[in-house]
Amino acid sequence: MFTPLKGGGDQMGRFFAWLRALFNRMMNRLEDPDMMLDQARRDMAAALQENKEKAVQAITQRNNLQDMVDKNEQKCAQLENQATVALKQGNRDLARQFLREKANYESTQVSLKASLAQANETVQMVKVAIRRQE
Repeated sequence: MFTPLKGGGDQMGRFFAWLRALFNRMMNRLEDPDMMLDQARRDMAAALQENKEKAVQAITQRNNLQDMVDKNEQKCAQLENQATVALKQGNRDLARQFLREKANYESTQVSLKASLAQANETVQMVKVAIRRQE
């Protein structure tokens, strides 16, 4: 049967205290403030670069949406003109067809404009984030 040595607990306590002291000394050497500041600068630079890339993507998406909105508006105007011409020529069925097609484009226009508004907000938020980081 095992019997603990008299005073053995005290030796173990001293040993663990020595290990903690050794560990803390090593950690103090590893936690060089200059090295930690350099790493923080690198992390901040990487985050700034990532946000700039996100800004480029957001601006590209916004510009693409704006182009789609513009083209859709032109198509609506074109269909309305075609409906007017068809009506002047006495072709009511063709005029109705053009107006139905125009209505489809107008419903698409509503969702495109909502997406464009959201894209504009995203671009502004990314720009603000970049200004804060610079």
